[in-house]
Amino acid sequence: MNIENKISLTKFGNHNLPSNRDYLNWGTRIAEYDDLIIMMEPLNTLQYFIYPKVNKIEIYKDNVKVLKFYDSIEDVGSADFKRVIDNYTYYIKNDEIVLKIKILPTKFLSKLKIKKKIWIRRRSKYNHFWYWNIIKN
Repeated sequence: MNIENKISLTKFGNHNLPSNRDYLNWGTRIAEYDDLIIMMEPLNTLQYFIYPKVNKIEIYKDNVKVLKFYDSIEDVGSADFKRVIDNYTYYIKNDEIVLKIKILPTKFLSKLKIKKKIWIRRRSKYNHFWYWNIIKN
């Protein structure tokens, strides 16, 4: 039996992650403290550092942080929970992604420098006619 089939991994961007909030099924529990649970993946390649009070999960591979994300059950509508990874928000229902939102940076329009044109009415050299002269600032 394949170990990955027991955990139900889903592709979140470039990473395959468990698609549920049942952290104790993510692997073997290594340590548990008041505000930290350390889990080891069944293949012994990844360590999950789970902070349940702030809903933050950090993933380490060979003692190097690979990924950090947040799980939340607030403001999810009909979904089970939402997972925020970098600038993406995933809404998960029944272990499947039902909605993916990318937060794009906004750039406001900058002010344009308006060049003022001043029209001046002048007489010609011989006073025969009037003409308009443009002065640019």
